[in-house]
Amino acid sequence: MTFAFAVREQDWIQVWADFSISDPMAGSVNDFPGRLKLLVLAEKFSVAYAGGVELAEGAVGQAALALPDTEQAIEILAAASSDDVVEFLVAQHTPDAQILKVSEGRVSAPLDFGWIGSPISEFVLESGSSVEDPATLRSYCDCSRLRSVDRQVRALVSDQGAASRGGVGRVFASAVCDPIDHWYANAGHSLEWTDLNILGLSAEDRTALRLTGAQSFEYNFYGSWAGQPHAGLYFPQARLGYEYGTRQPPFDIAIEVKVHRGIGHHAFSKLFTR
Repeated sequence: MTFAFAVREQDWIQVWADFSISDPMAGSVNDFPGRLKLLVLAEKFSVAYAGGVELAEGAVGQAALALPDTEQAIEILAAASSDDVVEFLVAQHTPDAQILKVSEGRVSAPLDFGWIGSPISEFVLESGSSVEDPATLRSYCDCSRLRSVDRQVRALVSDQGAASRGGVGRVFASAVCDPIDHWYANAGHSLEWTDLNILGLSAEDRTALRLTGAQSFEYNFYGSWAGQPHAGLYFPQARLGYEYGTRQPPFDIAIEVKVHRGIGHHAFSKLFTR
């Protein structure tokens, strides 16, 4: 299972999705690199998915190639969802801000907020949709609902028990969408050492990290500028980065993952210079 949800306030939309894998053949929930399941495919069109990895990735790749014809792109996603194996959440500006849930072969009417994957996503939206968040919380606009839901996301992934019960991953990506551009929101977060399995680490690396006495690990999420399905996760303690996607078309290879071992924080961040 996974989580993905989107919230609209005024002309702004924010989308969140974890990196967990729903397909048992592709790995377990907290294996990394996992998948980048939130893809900014164009300047005004983004999509998140939940469900079977191969089917979803294939459909997203076809939808990317159909753009800028957004209607055709959504039809491709709807056809892929008809067997109830995958579902999608679309954020677009046409020019109005719209969130569309694509599931079981159907496309919803525009939503103020929508979710796919684990039902815990609905709980996050409900608990965050009417809460006024402190102004100190970092935000890209003065939208209280977006700030509030972002706070709920961070609380969810920080709570190992809640995340485990919901079957969701504990590392997430976020994208901010306004009438001009859609872009990934750079962010940093820290979590306690738990069941996370960073596949790029050797046994020696794991032992060395444990011996530092650190009680938590940090990660940073980076994304390229608007309209590019290109983002990365960096684990500074391990000097390890995962680069997802591409800055150049065709974007049907948007889910390709490149591993950077022994890379410094600054060097990795420059891969996503805006």
